[in-house]
Amino acid sequence: MWDWRSDKSPGAARKVKITMVIDRLWRPKLVATDLDGTFLNSSAQVSPRNAAALVRLRAKGIPVVGVTGRAPRLLYTVQEYFGGKGIVVLAQGAFVGDLATGEVLRQITLPSALALDITAQIEAVSGALLYAGEYPVGDKHVLYVEPGFAWPYSEGRQVAVRSDLPADGPALKFYLKSDRHDQDALLALARSVVPATVAELTHAGLGFIELCPPGVTKATGLAVALER
Repeated sequence: MWDWRSDKSPGAARKVKITMVIDRLWRPKLVATDLDGTFLNSSAQVSPRNAAALVRLRAKGIPVVGVTGRAPRLLYTVQEYFGGKGIVVLAQGAFVGDLATGEVLRQITLPSALALDITAQIEAVSGALLYAGEYPVGDKHVLYVEPGFAWPYSEGRQVAVRSDLPADGPALKFYLKSDRHDQDALLALARSVVPATVAELTHAGLGFIELCPPGVTKATGLAVALER
């Protein structure tokens, strides 16, 4: 790496000047940040340093977009982190909203019946799975979990057997957990039978896999924010 402090060549001073001019002129159109473990510290709090950075960016007119796998039912927590301002991308990109106005800029779902059918296809190669799903219900979002699905967070959820889940409504995304396979093995099995044209599959390191509508990723959600 070039070090201007030790470079005594004739062109060194000019190189420093050009670099400083570029630094002053360049500014990002937008800053996007993940939440857990990035914008938030290990205590799930915004550190003073990140809070100060948020203030400085906004003072310069640079929008900051939070991008997370968190579901819309946790929107209130994201509002707190960003002071109720800005665009946020939730549910791995399936939901994009404006914190200041409450406007929903994007919400992509898949039929609940299809989610259950996809689950059955994966179970044919993985064995029995535990199911949980994020469902829009009216103007709210509800997390349903099957008995035995150890949800890692304490927020509200409703326990329901799979046969009692809404079969004719939309699902925002759903989760599958195996007692036989770890998350990486289960993801590989799921991808072997579910093409990307049917559902996007991923995991967040929590011991289960996540399935979203096709084409839904954090990147496509961020693209919606960029168009705003």
